[in-house]
Amino acid sequence: MKRRFLFDTAATENGGGQQPEPERKPWIGEASAEQIATWKTQHKLGIYQVVTEEGHIVYFKNPDRKEVNCALSKSSQPLARLEELYGLTKIGGSAEVDKNDTMLLGVYNTIQHKLDGSMAVLVNL
Repeated sequence: MKRRFLFDTAATENGGGQQPEPERKPWIGEASAEQIATWKTQHKLGIYQVVTEEGHIVYFKNPDRKEVNCALSKSSQPLARLEELYGLTKIGGSAEVDKNDTMLLGVYNTIQHKLDGSMAVLVNL
């Protein structure tokens, strides 16, 4: 992501005009605005997305207390807990993430914050 600052040197070099941002390629598995709106109405606790470095996106509903309890009670192994939470809360996105261990572990690392109760690094929709 390109950062823009208040005094962007690139903007001042061309006479002060703003340079248009390049159009972003859609993420693999990206849902439509209509689908996201539907999910938001279906899941009252909210939804969030996780985007992998490879450009795949996965959507999740925020877990309720029962889902967190279920994930935590499955095993003393942290990976098994994250697999359970992933399965209980995934609502859409790229199916390729399910098949690729590298991407899946990256997503697990991010959704771990939901078990910890921290939302600082997640994007709530």
